[in-house]
Amino acid sequence: MEKSAKAELYNDVLSNLGAIVGVFLTSAGFQRADGIITIFIALIICRNGYRLFKENVSFLLCMSPEEEVYVKIKEVAESFPDVLDVHDIIAVYTGENTLHVDMHVTVKEDMTVKEADELSKRIARKLMEEIPEISYVLIHVCSKKKDSYRTTANSAMSCV
Repeated sequence: MEKSAKAELYNDVLSNLGAIVGVFLTSAGFQRADGIITIFIALIICRNGYRLFKENVSFLLCMSPEEEVYVKIKEVAESFPDVLDVHDIIAVYTGENTLHVDMHVTVKEDMTVKEADELSKRIARKLMEEIPEISYVLIHVCSKKKDSYRTTANSAMSCV
């Protein structure tokens, strides 16, 4: 965010300076100076925009972390005795070294909502401690039903 604000400020200063220089040169008899300066400034602004886009395209496209991060997330969550299964983990970078994690955790059917909520909070805290890149965790708690567990590969994003 800071880089884009800095680039925008640079573009604004350059545009204003170019406009002032263009007015002076045009009034001094160089009729095409304003157009030439405008094209030059437009090229600089395009270069700055391309550079910012190139640096941030992975965040715009929701880049996913390496497989090791998913394995670590699953290991941390499954380290809690009340967790029967972890599935449907989605992790995306939302900024430089900033991960958003969404996951499903299966627990016993008889767990109360309050217990499940506390478990979710403990899992989220531990994930953020063990993987500093994680800044936000959303945990969907699913109760165990028969012996079927869903995976992202074979079903939609709901606890069934």
